[in-house]
This record gives sequence, structure tokens and C-alpha cells, in this order.
Amino acid sequence: MIEKRELREDEMDDAPFLGSWKAIYLFVMAFFVVLIGLFYWFTVSYQS
Repeated sequence: MIEKRELREDEMDDAPFLGSWKAIYLFVMAFFVVLIGLFYWFTVSYQS
């Protein structure tokens, strides 16, 4: 699976704006994952 991801990244590197767009997309997704994780953790800790 890791090799397939590397191949996909190599194909997307042909367009420079795609690389920056992918970086921003991954950053936003990671931010939302952390935000949802913190919200879930606070909700569980508040209930208990």
C-alpha cells in the first residue's frame, strides 16, 4: 500500500499547484481530525 501511495504522489508531482493543494488539504484534514479528537475527549471526560 505504501508503494502505491508513492506512485500516486509521483504522478501528482507533474503539476506544481497540485502539490501545494495536496499539502493544504492534508493539513486541513489533520487539523479537523485533531479538533474532533479533542472535542470527543472533552465530551467523554466531562460525562465521567
